Amino acid sequence: SIAAIADPTGDLIWRDYCIQKLPELLNTEGPADEDRRAAAVLLDTLTADSASGLAGTTLITAMRLSRSPAADLAPSTTVLSDRALAIASDSDAPLPDRVTALQVAAIHQHPETARLALDFLADRSSSSTTMLRVGAIAALGELGDASHREAIERYRFSADTRLRAAARTALARIDN
Repeated sequence: SIAAIADPTGDLIWRDYCIQKLPELLNTEGPADEDRRAAAVLLDTLTADSASGLAGTTLITAMRLSRSPAADLAPSTTVLSDRALAIASDSDAPLPDRVTALQVAAIHQHPETARLALDFLADRSSSSTTMLRVGAIAALGELGDASHREAIERYRFSADTRLRAAARTALARIDN
């Protein structure tokens, strides 16, 4: 798995799958110390790489790993949060990675998450920004700050079912 992940010419889907399995693998007694160190380096590298197409999966994997017995192999919560916000902010990063990164930043309560999410909600320049708006609504719900209620409510009755569903879920989170 580690060799497959590290190979930039390898199949992206296979590499993504291998990344997803890292927490499970690293929390067993099987991997040698050198493989554990190599996995930690890969996680550190890929959580900072907005161009790889693997950043979103790697951020989630590192977050899962940080909540496990092998937490010492994951970047710190602060580092993950900062990297997630940087990737979410990077307009050149793949859209799925940006959306996922915004969620990771929100889960870790990065202080700049709300500002970025509100910026995404304000950008209605094209349909390509719809998923960023969906992610922004979800992130504001994750943050749980009632002051964002008005920005979210605007989407409660959107013609786009994705925006409508995100708004309802976000409002429910804020209300609880």
